Amino acid sequence: MSQSHYIGRDVSARTVNPCVVNRDGHMVHERKFTSEAE
Repeated sequence: MSQSHYIGRDVSARTVNPCVVNRDGHMVHERKFTSEAE
């Protein structure tokens, strides 16, 4: 089975940025969420 999409995330003290990339390397979706580190 071959995967057609990959999910990555960039995590910092203030934000979490998940993104979805297709197998060709094109970004399909990206979001930015604020986070509150304790």
